[in-house]
Amino acid sequence: MVTGLLNDADWHVSHKRVERIWRREGLNVPQKQKEEAGPARPSNGHGHAQPRALTRIDRWGLGPRYSPC
Repeated sequence: MVTGLLNDADWHVSHKRVERIWRREGLNVPQKQKEEAGPARPSNGHGHAQPRALTRIDRWGLGPRYSPC
């Protein structure tokens, strides 16, 4: 937040420099906010997760009939 305000005021500094100055002055550096986790796997449109592909061929939808083994 402070870095954004400084950059808006034409003081081009990195967030690491701002944190370094805060620590040197004895101030508490705010912790980063964790991003919210998205869905584990994409939905197939019917509310169910798609099964995970076991091989490269399964990803392309060719199935075991066209596997090289």
